[in-house]
Formats: sequence, C-alpha cells, structure tokens
Amino acid sequence: MACFLIVRKCYPFLVLLGAICVGAVSKRQKNLRLQQFDENCDGADVSTYAAHFRSNELKLANNKYNLNFEIEIARDWPKDFKIQIDLVRCRHRDSPNTCEKYQSITIPYFCKLLNMAEKPWTPIFSVMAPKIVCPIKKGSKYRTRNNTSVDTKAFASLPMIGNYHWIATSKSMDQTTNELLHCVRTAGQLIYVN
Repeated sequence: MACFLIVRKCYPFLVLLGAICVGAVSKRQKNLRLQQFDENCDGADVSTYAAHFRSNELKLANNKYNLNFEIEIARDWPKDFKIQIDLVRCRHRDSPNTCEKYQSITIPYFCKLLNMAEKPWTPIFSVMAPKIVCPIKKGSKYRTRNNTSVDTKAFASLPMIGNYHWIATSKSMDQTTNELLHCVRTAGQLIYVN
C-alpha cells in the first residue's frame, strides 16, 4: 500500500513527465514547475483511502525537488492492484474550460512491477524505508529518506507539446473490483528557460 501511495504520489509526477514526451524538441533547456502534488482528487473522500500521507513536503531548490513524505496504510491492500493515470492538458492553468483529456494509462498488477529496476518509479521507491513489499498491510508506514531529491535538469531532454499546463490524476484501484484505494493529483508545467 505504501508502495502504491508512493506511486500515487510520485508516479503521477513521473508519468506526467513521460506523457509530455511527444512533439517538437527545442534546443532551449526545459525545467519542471509543479503547482500541485497531493491527495486532492475531484470529489474523492480522502477519509476512505486505504493509505494516507502523514507528512508531505515538496520544495524546489537549485533545480532539485526535495521530497519528504510519510505514508501510513489505513487498511490491507488487495494482493493485486492497478494504477490508472488520467492526463489532462490545459492551455491556461486557471481556466478549466481550456482543458482537454489527453491520455489514460493503466498499469495492471502493479505489485509485480513495484520493485523492478529501471522503471519510472524506481528512483522514488529505492529511497523508501522500509522497502515496500506486497501485499501492503494495514499499519505499515513508509517514508522517504531525508531530502530525497529529483534533479529537474533530468527533464531537459523531454520534448513537450506546446506550452501546456498538465494535470495527472493517479488512482490506485483493486485489480478485480476497481475499488478506489488512493488517489493523487499532480499538476505542473515543463517550461523553457534560457
């Protein structure tokens, strides 16, 4: 579950960046700016989630985002769960009427992939203590090591389509019943810097 929460929290961020990898490439450097990274999904009742963030900190310093968070598992997670990421792009951050659905991605049987090397979520899960293992059990707590960081320069090679504001909603769901276990929303923009 903690793994799922980390994936929910960090994976949307990583998937958002991966989904932007379509379109024209610019020679100018791109940088990542996040405006939202939390459990606040449309209409979702956070109190029913199977996991909760107990502390959440995301700070930008010197082109690096420092991630510090703890995830507490509120109830046992099913043996098999999936991650569904819905990507929306908006021409203007504060104008919902400029937004359009871009893509939906589903990753089935996520527990089998959780601790695999060289996946988009590997940098985050590799710094969790203790290591997240499935099945995820009630009462477990997982946290990042102090000042886990992601260098935004790593995203400079990502092509982007236009100058969109991206919103990624990542839902962890029971593989069989589709019961919502957790939801994380990440919003941000890859911007050009000189």
